[in-house]
Amino acid sequence: MGWTLWRGAETKIVMNEAAIDALFVVGAEIGQAADKEVPLRDEDLRLSLRITKSRSKMRAAVNIAYGNRKTPYAVRWHESARIKGKGGKWVTARFRHGRKLRYLADPFNRIAPARVHVEYIRALQRAFNRHAFKRVP
Repeated sequence: MGWTLWRGAETKIVMNEAAIDALFVVGAEIGQAADKEVPLRDEDLRLSLRITKSRSKMRAAVNIAYGNRKTPYAVRWHESARIKGKGGKWVTARFRHGRKLRYLADPFNRIAPARVHVEYIRALQRAFNRHAFKRVP
C-alpha cells in the first residue's frame, strides 16, 4: 500500500531536535572528562565550563567552552604552556594531578567519534516514539 501521508517537514524538525539532544548528551560527557584534565590554577577555570545548545532550522550544534572574564588565560592554556603572568612576564605552566594542555580537545577526540552516532540513534528513537510517527497502511 505504501505511505499515504508524507510528514517531511515535521520529520526534519524531529530529526534536528534529536541531533541537538544527542550532541548535548555527548557534550556533557566531554565536559565531565575535560573537568578531570583542565589545569588547577584555581577553581575559576574549571567552574567556567559552558555547554550550550544552538538551534537553527537545519543545523544542530552544541558549544562546549571554558573561560569567561575571570579566566582570560583559558584559550592560551589550552594551546600553549606559556602565558603572560602578572607584570607581563611569561610564565610556563606546570600542571599537576593529571592536568594538561589540550584539556578540551583531547576528551573531544576520545569521546565524540564513538558516542555521537550512538546517542543520535537513541535520541531519534525517543523523538519518533514521542511524536508517534506510525506507518499508515
